Amino acid sequence: MRVLNAAELQALLGPETTRWHELGLTVTTGTPGEPAAANQVTVRQGDDVVGFTAWSPEFLERREFRVVIASDRPVVPLPAGFLPWDPIRARQAKQQRWLPGGAAR
Repeated sequence: MRVLNAAELQALLGPETTRWHELGLTVTTGTPGEPAAANQVTVRQGDDVVGFTAWSPEFLERREFRVVIASDRPVVPLPAGFLPWDPIRARQAKQQRWLPGGAAR
């Protein structure tokens, strides 16, 4: 895994990712399940994985941003082709919806 700077991230994923570095997020190539996937990324806040990208199983040319709501829960994909402007807020929204009491674990 390699840390991407803002310009590399935008070149790979597009303008939706402009603020990710400003939010204090670290973005690396690869995913938790495929560390060598150079065309996908993992987004972290400190040591905590917020989410990662993966190719959509339904729309083969589009990525999904998959939100990690808790380490012991399945990931929650966002719609194919949509990358959140703020992955932290996207995660909080999914935690509110999917976790008991809406609390992160």
